[in-house]
Amino acid sequence: MKKTTLLLLFLCASAVLAQEITGSVVGTVQDASGAGVPGAAITITNTDRNAVVRTTTSDASGNYSAPLLPTGHYLIAVESKGFKRSVRQNIELNVNDKLTINFNLELGVRWSCKALPPRR
Repeated sequence: MKKTTLLLLFLCASAVLAQEITGSVVGTVQDASGAGVPGAAITITNTDRNAVVRTTTSDASGNYSAPLLPTGHYLIAVESKGFKRSVRQNIELNVNDKLTINFNLELGVRWSCKALPPRR
């Protein structure tokens, strides 16, 4: 009986220690008309660690889901061809949170400049 009780206690303690402390982020990526933007690239960065922890894409309706994220502070960036990049910062994710972070993308392009060599 003692061995069974100890084994049961050990298994319960192991299960508690094995549980991960996480939260989730879900949302929708839409254009100016309110239509979902499929295939938008979503990058989720843990700013406490300065590390990208998840990349995903929006589905055919513009929805995305990022379950089982470690608790902490986040930045979420969304990019899609033909739209300006959209960023949300200072997102705090706590234990068992299920945050809804929606994005409304504006039409536009992402510009980059490249220096040209001097003319001779």
